[in-house]
Amino acid sequence: MNLKKLLLTFVAIAACSAATAAPPSDKSLNRWMEVQHIERDFLKNLTNMAEAQNRQLMQPIISSYPPELQPQLQAASDRYMNKVFKAYFTPQLRNKLMKEIKKVAKDEFTQQEIDAMIAFYETPVGQSIVEKNSAFIKKLANIGASEADMKEIETISEHYLIEFENEIKKILPEECTP
Repeated sequence: MNLKKLLLTFVAIAACSAATAAPPSDKSLNRWMEVQHIERDFLKNLTNMAEAQNRQLMQPIISSYPPELQPQLQAASDRYMNKVFKAYFTPQLRNKLMKEIKKVAKDEFTQQEIDAMIAFYETPVGQSIVEKNSAFIKKLANIGASEADMKEIETISEHYLIEFENEIKKILPEECTP
C-alpha cells in the first residue's frame, strides 16, 4: 500500500514538473532559429520539395516529347515553378511562417531544451549537422514514387473509391451531393 502511494506521488510530481517547465523566451527562440538556420533551411526545404513535386508531375508530360526537347522543357518548367514559388513567398508570408514556427517551438520545447539545442548547434559539430541536414532533406525530397508505384497507388485507390464514395454519401445530406 505504501509503495502504491509513493508511486502515485512520484507520478504526480513528474507530471507537475513537466507541466510547469518554463516555456522558452522569445530571445532564446530567436537564437535557436539563428543557430539552426531555421528560416534559410525551412524555405530551402520547401523549395526543394516543390521542385521535386514539379518534376514528378511534369516528368511524364515532358518524357512524351522528343528527347532533344526534353532538357529545354524541363528547364522551362523549373523556371515557371521557381517564379511562382518566389512570387508566393513574399516577405510578409515569410514573417508569418517564422512566427508560426516560433509558436510551435514555444509550445513544444521548454527553455531548458531550447538552451541545450542552442549550446549544441553553436558548436562546430552542431553547425556541421545543420549543413548536412539541409542536403539530406533535399535528397529525401527527390525520392519519389516511380511510375510503376503511381500505377499501383492508382489501382489501390480505385479499389477503395466506391467504399469512400458510399461513406461520403452517408455523411452528407442529399442536398449537398453533386
